[in-house]
Amino acid sequence: MTPVDHAKAAAGARSNLNAWGAVVAMLEGGVLSGDGTHKAQEQVIKIAQREMRKHLKEFDAALAALKRSA
Repeated sequence: MTPVDHAKAAAGARSNLNAWGAVVAMLEGGVLSGDGTHKAQEQVIKIAQREMRKHLKEFDAALAALKRSA
């Protein structure tokens, strides 16, 4: 992979990380109200946090590869 490819991979992973972070922030901030939403909210937060961990690893790996290729 070229340095540009590594940079694109890092940018994509960071974008995904930020998007999932926004989902967590909205749900933890109490945008949902009403009966029966708490359990679903917790499930979505867990999924989003798992996705964030995955994309953080991808970002770190792509950034490290970019530094090695430069």
